[in-house]
Amino acid sequence: LYNDNQAQISLGTCNLAGMDSIHIDIYSPGDDQGIGEFDFGLIFNWSGSNHVAANIWLNITEANLHGRWISFDLSLTRFIAFNAGFDVSNINIIRLRRGGKGSPGTTLYVDNIYAYKSGSGQGVQPPGPPKPEELPAPATVPAVTPGADNEVASIFCEQLEETGYQENNGIWDVSGSYTLEDDYTVAKMNYGQNANQDREFVEIVPGNTTIKLTGWNDYPFKVHKTSTTMDLSDMKYLHISAYLASSLVEDKPCSMTFFLHDNAGAKVDNPAHVAAVEMIPGQWVSISIPLCYFKDKVDLANVYVLRPRVGGYSSMNVYIDNIFAYNGTPIAGTIVAADCSDTPIVPEDPIQNSESGTLPPRETKMLGVNLASASGGTNPGILGTNYRYPKNEDLYYFNAKGMKLIRLPFRWKRIQSEPDGALVAADVNAMHAVVKEAERLGMWVMLDMHDYLEYTRNDTLFEVGVAGCRTWRAATNSWGAWKALDYTGITKEHFANAWTRLVDAFADCSNIWGYDLMNEPKGVDINTLCENYQTVINAIREKDMEAYVVLEGKSYASAVNWPSVSDELKNLTDPANRLIYQAHCYFDNDASGVYDAGYDAEVGSNFNVYKQRLDPFINWCAANGKTGMIGEFGVPYNGAANSDPRYMVLIDSVFSYLKQKQVTATYWCGGAFYETYHITISPDKDYKTEKSTMAVMEKYIRDYDQMTGIEALHTMPSISVYPNPVTAMLHVRSESEIKRIRILNPAGQIVHEAQTNASRLSVDMSRFAQGIYLLQLISDNRTTIQKIVKK
Repeated sequence: LYNDNQAQISLGTCNLAGMDSIHIDIYSPGDDQGIGEFDFGLIFNWSGSNHVAANIWLNITEANLHGRWISFDLSLTRFIAFNAGFDVSNINIIRLRRGGKGSPGTTLYVDNIYAYKSGSGQGVQPPGPPKPEELPAPATVPAVTPGADNEVASIFCEQLEETGYQENNGIWDVSGSYTLEDDYTVAKMNYGQNANQDREFVEIVPGNTTIKLTGWNDYPFKVHKTSTTMDLSDMKYLHISAYLASSLVEDKPCSMTFFLHDNAGAKVDNPAHVAAVEMIPGQWVSISIPLCYFKDKVDLANVYVLRPRVGGYSSMNVYIDNIFAYNGTPIAGTIVAADCSDTPIVPEDPIQNSESGTLPPRETKMLGVNLASASGGTNPGILGTNYRYPKNEDLYYFNAKGMKLIRLPFRWKRIQSEPDGALVAADVNAMHAVVKEAERLGMWVMLDMHDYLEYTRNDTLFEVGVAGCRTWRAATNSWGAWKALDYTGITKEHFANAWTRLVDAFADCSNIWGYDLMNEPKGVDINTLCENYQTVINAIREKDMEAYVVLEGKSYASAVNWPSVSDELKNLTDPANRLIYQAHCYFDNDASGVYDAGYDAEVGSNFNVYKQRLDPFINWCAANGKTGMIGEFGVPYNGAANSDPRYMVLIDSVFSYLKQKQVTATYWCGGAFYETYHITISPDKDYKTEKSTMAVMEKYIRDYDQMTGIEALHTMPSISVYPNPVTAMLHVRSESEIKRIRILNPAGQIVHEAQTNASRLSVDMSRFAQGIYLLQLISDNRTTIQKIVKK
């Protein structure tokens, strides 16, 4: 690829008139040789200015597609949607493009580029959108009586409207000069639409009209046909059915989110789980959004515009229908966003599980929590006044949620008053009691020395292994400037001494998952850090060859900066070969986890910030054959300072992504003293009133180690699945009885599930879009996961 990012293939003059689709196969090798992100475009009439991009921008690295051929079948109308003057009769050049994401390589193999007519027998039949009349009708309409008070308010749903309500729907004027004369036109609101975007009303089944959006990714929709505004203040949910018709690679996710505007121009981005729930190509997805998310931000008595926004692709074909508000319980079969009621349902009793349990295998991928009670406060301070260790109730709460891994921060100065001195009995005993109770519950504990590679003696701050110090200035209540010394105040041997004493102190605990040697080293150079770590590794391995030794990187263990500042850590050695590399990752503007401004200032439109910051570390681990974990991450819960419900959408995606990558992670934070901390996940002190983050996190905890990849977790005996690839009926035969069958899309969403209690069963796959799916078969004590290719 010339200039490392483009290559062009000259076609002379190629007449594609009479064709409606184009096919291309690509292959990107692994080991950082191949490109990481791909797109291509067509040039017509021999002019670079007439270049029209497909805008696929497939992240090959993220989708784990290196080392295999990838096929694309795209409708030529997609190119016309980007340029109304697209001349299919005079195509001259194919331009291949490399994006900036994923692997840094520049190698790409391309083959089988041809245009064809759908259904002609030439080439591969594309998976493009069905004709409008072939769309299945969305079925999730509530069983309510149209016109009944306070039950339903229809915005666009024939089944709930009087005959003729949707006649004369009008034409959308995308020029920006809007009028109210068309029934669903919005006055003087331009959201960046262009002249190639289109809206039409299609009848998918007799009597059911659907809105088809072509080339749209942001669609303002007037909520009432004849009135200026609509009163939804007495309604509880907003319902939307949406259908994504995509001929692109199915591995790339697409999602929808929603805005509401009142007639004063206020707006709010829908904060519920909608944006994190990926659309299922070729299927209707029905969503119920609690309207309380918009309360106090939009005047629900004067709702003016509903604005669906498509994320993940640009200019896709999307169908929407069944738009209405309603009361009562959520409609069965819909994706329901977490409730945000002002009076949340609180259990009568504290959420506690104190029953004894068993430890999962140490290598199990787990989603856990930092119990940070002993990490803050005056250091060393007074135990019970300035700090405390987690309460048993903290353990019982997170045990009730299914967590099996606790990161337990402590301060070096509190457990060892002087370097090389005896451990402080009161602190070690208090910490030991927490670990033993966790052991009884079947919970692993990672001991975390939470000191930034620093230790203070007599108002002097030293960095481990560094000849220098800072002195405390009482007048300014701060540390003074760094001053070089001709000796090292705190040595790597002091560091190792503290850890070997701790290993001895917890030798009777079978649930020590690992030793997190130092939280967030910051000032020391990487070579000194490596020397410190290697000394402690060697000392610990003289006493314990089972527990992991956990190593955090520089720059506050930054995940995004890891390859540039912590790469040397890969050279450390461990006689037990049980090193874990730990990074931290926050998603606010400066990656500090403070979140001291609003969501728009901290995150804004960069919803993929979590991937941008996690991927450098995750990819570094993969490239170097290392095992990594994320030791800290978090967002403000609903109701915290500078909170925004959109953070719940963001953190949902983070949990999903970490699960997809199978990276052990511990959320920051929880525990006594931290019930009101802005990114805590602990409940209130009653252990009943929970944080909004837990409602999101709880979806992932118990099956976090169940990969959504193609590997079988366990294998049922003598099982066959055919045909594969499949076009219509998929058949499963097994010698043992299958209790449950699930089909998941690449995002891990369950798109089909049924109880079977049979050894022979079939599934109609004809309704699924082309792409890769995962078939999960569950018996009494075994599970098989197999990749299925739908043609």
